[in-house]
Amino acid sequence: MSQSPFSTSELDQYELDRKRMLLLPFLASGFPTGPEHDKRLKEQARLAEQAAQASRPIQSPLMAGYDTSTISQRPQKQLPIEDKIQICSSRLERWVELTAKFDTGTQDDWISFSIVKDLQLSADNDELVVYETFTGEVMESSMVVKNLAWSSIGTDSRSWATTFRIAPENAPFQVLFGSDFIESKQIYSFNKANLILTRKRGTKEDNRVRQQREARAEAEADELERQRRGHDNASGQANGVGGKAQQSRIKVEEKEKSNMYYDDEMETDN
Repeated sequence: MSQSPFSTSELDQYELDRKRMLLLPFLASGFPTGPEHDKRLKEQARLAEQAAQASRPIQSPLMAGYDTSTISQRPQKQLPIEDKIQICSSRLERWVELTAKFDTGTQDDWISFSIVKDLQLSADNDELVVYETFTGEVMESSMVVKNLAWSSIGTDSRSWATTFRIAPENAPFQVLFGSDFIESKQIYSFNKANLILTRKRGTKEDNRVRQQREARAEAEADELERQRRGHDNASGQANGVGGKAQQSRIKVEEKEKSNMYYDDEMETDN
């Protein structure tokens, strides 16, 4: 029996990806993917209902005459499909409102390259990762934005500094938060899985293409930095020209005042 060319961890990852892909039709339509899936969902619902019944507190006779709906409870916020956030652009010196999505299929946090350009954010090179979108399109990333300040919007608004992977301009989101952030901050409960990205397995050809795209990504990062420096230099030159013009105007005004004073002195002498 020949030995498998894949490691145990790679096979486990493949099995998880396969299960995610099988769930996509269910997530899109809400209908079970087959009889066995339907049976399993009903059993899960029954067990969840039993657990909920068992966890409900027994009502005290002293509370029997009160409406329990008026008792204050901390609401549980379920994982949304998307939400509004604000990101700080230090170069533009303002906060910009964006739409963020939440994805349990990826561990990383992501931001679109178009947003990085528009907000003039600094980018750094990082290891290349390859993902597939839910439509089957390949999405690669080899750059990150480190410690980007952002905040949630609403009554419970809070601020964070997060490192984001940079997604291509055609990514199906502006900002995307992965499972690591969602679980670590304990902000949302997983009422359903939102699968936008899944890790793509690499082949020898993929590795060759990956190296080419790494070189291209590095060149793009250098070009982005060059444009940013050019913008800063242009601003500095404009300020320099403006300063020189102001100095010239002051010298002309002083000379005119001096000439006027000299003319007045000549008329007085005459």
